[in-house]
Amino acid sequence: MPSISARSRDSTVGAAFFSLTLCRVRRRTPSRRASPKEMSGMAAFRWLLFVCFYQRPRGAACAPTCNSANTLRLRLRTPSDWQIHAWRSSKKSPTSAVLRICPPPPIVFIAPDEETMPPIVVIAPESASYQITQRVAVELGLQDKIRLHLTGLSRSLHVARQAEEQGAQVIVVRGWSANQIIEAGIKVPVVFLPISMRDLVYVLNQAAAKSPKKHPRLGFVAYPQLHKELAAISTLLRPDLRIYPSGGQPEEMRAAIAQAAEDGVDVVIGGETSVNIAESLGLCSQLLICGETSVRQALLEAQRIVYARELEQAQSLKFKTVIDHSHDGIVSLDAAGRVLLVNPVARRMLRLKNDITHYAFKSILDLPHLDRCLLLGASVEDEMVAVEGRKLLFSAIPIHVAGFVHGAVITFQEPRAIAAKESKIRHEDAAMTAQHTFEDILGASPDILAAIARARRFATARQPVLIQGETGTGKELFAQSIHNASPRSQEAFVAVNCGALPQSLLESELFGYADGAFTGASRKGKPGLFEMAHMGTLFLDEIGEMDLRAQQRLLRVLETQCVLRISGTRNIRVDVRVIAATNADLWERVRKGRFRADLFYRLSVLVLSLPPLRQRPGDIELLARHFFDQDNESPPLDEKALAVLRAHPWAGNVRELRYFIQRLRITSPARLDAQALKAELLPSFHPQAAPCPQQAPPLSVPEETDERTRIRAALAACHGHQGNAARLLHISRSTLFRKMRKLGLR
Repeated sequence: MPSISARSRDSTVGAAFFSLTLCRVRRRTPSRRASPKEMSGMAAFRWLLFVCFYQRPRGAACAPTCNSANTLRLRLRTPSDWQIHAWRSSKKSPTSAVLRICPPPPIVFIAPDEETMPPIVVIAPESASYQITQRVAVELGLQDKIRLHLTGLSRSLHVARQAEEQGAQVIVVRGWSANQIIEAGIKVPVVFLPISMRDLVYVLNQAAAKSPKKHPRLGFVAYPQLHKELAAISTLLRPDLRIYPSGGQPEEMRAAIAQAAEDGVDVVIGGETSVNIAESLGLCSQLLICGETSVRQALLEAQRIVYARELEQAQSLKFKTVIDHSHDGIVSLDAAGRVLLVNPVARRMLRLKNDITHYAFKSILDLPHLDRCLLLGASVEDEMVAVEGRKLLFSAIPIHVAGFVHGAVITFQEPRAIAAKESKIRHEDAAMTAQHTFEDILGASPDILAAIARARRFATARQPVLIQGETGTGKELFAQSIHNASPRSQEAFVAVNCGALPQSLLESELFGYADGAFTGASRKGKPGLFEMAHMGTLFLDEIGEMDLRAQQRLLRVLETQCVLRISGTRNIRVDVRVIAATNADLWERVRKGRFRADLFYRLSVLVLSLPPLRQRPGDIELLARHFFDQDNESPPLDEKALAVLRAHPWAGNVRELRYFIQRLRITSPARLDAQALKAELLPSFHPQAAPCPQQAPPLSVPEETDERTRIRAALAACHGHQGNAARLLHISRSTLFRKMRKLGLR
């Protein structure tokens, strides 16, 4: 459709002539002028009309004088009774045209080619209100937020519908037009363009001035919103004022004005339509207009409504985003059980192909107990329903407002998805959960029972625990049992093997790193195991393999209960209990400078020593039968074969016995005697099996080499500070300096 841009000029000129230039604008083709003949195909093109016009005075005749053969009629987006006639003014300039409007309607300004609709639409009933609204809008800085229409009563409803379709957020309109729009069910909020008491007094004075009488009789054709104010003015200021209530139809206005003429009214006051009717009846009239104060009040109210609606839309968009991205299917119902909202997941689960908004949900899917939820406000939780052969888990929660049920929210879940999530959670949390308790520790020998009793006492304490024992004695089994018997049993149990990781990687795993700590690091950084074990237990297996640098950081965390990530600048407070385990002689490592003495003292507050399997031979048969029972098999061993097992040294302790039984289940005949067990299985399984000494002989180290190592370890522990290193070695600083010079240490 074409658009009209109009600018009013001198309203005293007596002819309704327009100067018109027509241009055809077609996509991907150069613009060119169009002749009147080509203008007949206007429906196929978008036309841009630039109009400079003179406004005809009210009541002037306007009969067409053009030749009908040269007349072009264009139907624009204007009132239905508008016809624009164009004819050629000369043969040399075929695209120049003179327009005559017949009959003369109110001028309408709209911009249909704009892509976006401003939030505020103002419908002005006459040019004076139009111009006042323009000035006030500029004054308030709202000129970019307002679409201004100059139209009469007959077109106001059409403009309002158009504004609603294009997304306007508020309509500002006056009088009967406002009532007409509201009664038509337009959903856009309507703000009345008010007529203030000041405006009424001004209009009444203007009307009185038009009559030669000293006290003229005034007749006001008013819409219902003005009756109260006019009655007050009539009582106080204008006893000669008569009010003529009227509806919004021209017939009703004509009847009211005819009654005013019979009553001898000198001047009729009213809107555009009323004034036109009064003039047609030969009565003097005064146009009712809104003052700047009233227009400003209406625009400010419209601005507040726009702001409130924008906030509401933002909240609605947030709510819709949450609903649409939920992993559950969600359906919202009103109090009557009709569908208000269905998110995409629910559409997929329920196999919905069409829009079911405003449909009764019961006609789509009959859910058990849904009526109880809507009528009684009772929640329905975790019920099963079948949808096209698939089972869904659903819950229905009523929406209570002021004690009444206003609807319900139904959520759907797929049991398969729930099981998959639970499996994933179990898989992810398996490494951070202690699986074993003291009841899982098998043994009846006094040594193992004493170790269990000692560990139970340690479980109630907060101090670190150092578990010492040979490989395979169950150090992690005891660590998990201590955790599960402690007040931290519901928190994380994080285990790490200090000997299984490169030392460069161990620090980042234990303490984490900040963003950009090193090449290949996560840009967001990474929490360490201390942070992951917050409020729980951290189990450090093979702690004797940790290098001195990591030992220093570990000691600081134990002392301060704070973690500083690698390349980080902020201390992170943690509450972690540390359980360390080793199969090495830590004190020997301290003596050799391979383990920090201060860390050893910090960890060895509570020491738990686990007996090797060879020291409790009575438990070997119990353990062997347990390993056989795990596969529901009876042990293929007689009493003499069991005696052979008890006599074996089991350097690998319980771990070696468990793996030996696994081998035995696969390769052994139905029954084994002692001779076969000794001759075939034990040598092949452990070819160098021999009684293990109770303790390995101490490593022979030259005294000078040992002193060099101790001094180096002391200096490393004290960050090179010779005074502190001398105190750690219990020697004077001068003695330390002399020994360092003798050994060539700097």
